[in-house]
Amino acid sequence: MASILAAVLVSGCGLEVAPALSFVGLTDVPCGTQGQVQFGSLPVMLTAARPGEIQRVTLSVNEGAVEEVTAAPYLFQVDTTKLKDGTVTLAAAGYTADGDRSDVSLSICVDNQPPGVTVLSPADGVTYGLEDAVLTARVRATDSVGLAHITARLILPQGSVQVACTPPGGPDATCALSPAKLGISPAPGVITSGVLMVTARDRAGHEAVGQRTVKFKTRLLWSFNAGSPITFTAAALSGGNVAVGTDAGKVHVLDASGAETCAWQAPAGTSGNNGLTSDLAVSKDGATLVFTTVEGMHAISAACKDRWSSPAKGLYYGSRPLLDEVGGLVYVGAYGGYATPPVLGAHSVSTGASKGTFNLSATANVGVGSSPVLSSDRKLVYIGSSDQKLYAVDVSGGPSKMKAAWTHGTAGKIDTRPLLSGTRVYVASFDAIFHALDAVSGQRVGNFTFKAGAPFLSSPAVGEGGVIYVGSLDEFLYVLDSTGKQLGSHKLGRMLHTSPVVAGAQVIAAATSPARLHVYDKQLKQLWYWQPAGTDQFRATPLVVKDTVYIGNTNGYLYALDIATAGQ
Repeated sequence: MASILAAVLVSGCGLEVAPALSFVGLTDVPCGTQGQVQFGSLPVMLTAARPGEIQRVTLSVNEGAVEEVTAAPYLFQVDTTKLKDGTVTLAAAGYTADGDRSDVSLSICVDNQPPGVTVLSPADGVTYGLEDAVLTARVRATDSVGLAHITARLILPQGSVQVACTPPGGPDATCALSPAKLGISPAPGVITSGVLMVTARDRAGHEAVGQRTVKFKTRLLWSFNAGSPITFTAAALSGGNVAVGTDAGKVHVLDASGAETCAWQAPAGTSGNNGLTSDLAVSKDGATLVFTTVEGMHAISAACKDRWSSPAKGLYYGSRPLLDEVGGLVYVGAYGGYATPPVLGAHSVSTGASKGTFNLSATANVGVGSSPVLSSDRKLVYIGSSDQKLYAVDVSGGPSKMKAAWTHGTAGKIDTRPLLSGTRVYVASFDAIFHALDAVSGQRVGNFTFKAGAPFLSSPAVGEGGVIYVGSLDEFLYVLDSTGKQLGSHKLGRMLHTSPVVAGAQVIAAATSPARLHVYDKQLKQLWYWQPAGTDQFRATPLVVKDTVYIGNTNGYLYALDIATAGQ
């Protein structure tokens, strides 16, 4: 008798011959291909193409023991739990009464074991900020026949968030969760405990879970109500204290817990309010603060005691005093009065007495909001003016003989503080152009060019490798390289006189309205942000001291926030 033929397609003639024996409901799906995965007790049925022709059927698994069924339906039960996970070959043979044989085989993918999953990070019990944009979990998940997906879920009493981890097939995957999306705002110091649950699911639907306990707290450490809007940057003093001035002319000194240790009040102004008009400058020993009010410049001790006051010959607004303690001088820019031009003034650091002035314009009543910067050799002071020029003032001959070394004209006023970095001086102008100049000659750096979408009122900051961070009224914070090429940006929100601050591997900047404190990595990927309640504004540049950032608000509060990364 001719052998019973397996199913074939006769080449060239298109004649299809049905197989004598075939599997029912199973297809050839080895591991590593897409298709159904088998587990547990697997029914395996075979059928004959011509009923009655086959008398008995045998089945072997991976060339193992042979089982036999002698009557239709030819049904076997394969216990896959006794097999190793992976590709398994099912080989069947059908026999006729005359002993002729028909063979058929296929491969299936067996998966009885759940995946292995290990949470590599974070470590158990790490504390994060509830404002954090990203909590990154790193996972190792494996399965002998392949993973379907890996998910991470952050569970807190107040709610949960879940994300898919990538790559979904492992073995090493990253899961980026956002505690900030939970919208939880506990009081400072309150710890919220939660669970980070990572689930790995294989192609058969088996799951394995890895867990970590995580803790959360708000990054807000404390707030202090100064009773009047805070427009300018606070200052760090010795002993962990911090000082902040208000628009009402009061300076508060606070300890590390936010408790007030002393306060100083400016004398009444001739036209009413004599509020602070500059950031606080601090001596190197942290014992003396120098600052301006509307009608004068003042020096006080860290204990809030008067050292001296120097009445202005013009109004002050925005120019932070520059302390040259080696030369015993204080430099500051002052608005021109109605009959006098604006000046760069030099004063005695010990008495406040005027030692000389340099005119920053020939026009009366022109504003100077720019803050002076001193060269490393103490020969040049750089300062901008509202007459649309950056001045390099030669002070090498002493304060009474100050003269212009060079000037650089722009198409807009300069209220920002110049940035001195290496051999260059940078300045951000109201013409929306970021200027790079040779610090000695004042010549434009030829290959440097950058223009923002709106004017600059934010002063630049320099980071590692000489990269520059600067914010514009176009609401973007930019990072530039040494040629002016834009390396990155982030839509921060409107920036007025607030400026970015580089603190180690973090960049910190405050959006004016809405008031938001943003913390980025060096590439301006947002790590977290914090927003106080209400509609008030951040107009003060943040102050960073170790792992704490301080920022004042126009609602009168000074806030202290923890900027340490998780695990520190």
